[in-house]
Amino acid sequence: MLAFKLTSWNAEWLTDCFDVARGAHPPGSSAYGRKRPSASDAGAKLAALRAEILEMNPDIMCLLEAIPGAADMQAFQAAYLPEYVLVTRPGDDATYGIRGEQWIWFLVKPNIAAATSPSLLDIGVWQAYTQETSGGDHAKGKWHVSAPALDKDTQTAGPNARLEHSHYRHPQVLVLNYAGTRVEIIGAHLKSKHIGMDIPKQLPGEDRETYLSRPDMRWALANAHVARAKLSSEATDVRYYIDKRFEQEALPIIFMAGDFND
Repeated sequence: MLAFKLTSWNAEWLTDCFDVARGAHPPGSSAYGRKRPSASDAGAKLAALRAEILEMNPDIMCLLEAIPGAADMQAFQAAYLPEYVLVTRPGDDATYGIRGEQWIWFLVKPNIAAATSPSLLDIGVWQAYTQETSGGDHAKGKWHVSAPALDKDTQTAGPNARLEHSHYRHPQVLVLNYAGTRVEIIGAHLKSKHIGMDIPKQLPGEDRETYLSRPDMRWALANAHVARAKLSSEATDVRYYIDKRFEQEALPIIFMAGDFND
């Protein structure tokens, strides 16, 4: 085995289509501010996703915004990607450290799985490494960022405050025994830059200083500041893990895959 093909894909709220296709939720129903697709659209997306993956033919697929929960993701894999092995970890869904409905999964070709014994790194190991490398700043998967304090009632931003943060979608690390060498693939989906609002438009004839000083624009910029600070802190947490691995080995083999929202 000389090489493998690694592909990463953000499937964009895949659970909405799968839930409609399997009858878990009715077509067109509300999903936390989203609208689920029609039955025909759901079926078309799932068929297209399957066809595209088979055409790309990756040996290892890092699938993002995929199905939440191991049991449901196994049902999806069995129905739409039986050519692959889904890598899971023992224990319940809490062991993945992922909140919400946009999960990170690794799918591996059976021949690669048989040759490399793929597994997922324990989240506790990741958090122990990042805590040590950060000098304790990142403790038990949590840390603080400095960003404007937002008052949503008045839509105003105050001075910077220390805000507690953690991964909403905790990175997952696929570990392979590749011909006797440890290979790691970090699957990460960092915080979105989306701030839940449209950026105010500059009015005709309005100069840039006036535009940027408007209360609505200052509020949007403050929200963007907070989002970017949190995103950057998540990237730093990933860096802490990688730094620890380089302390342990001179040349660890580590791949990064996923959606970094950069």
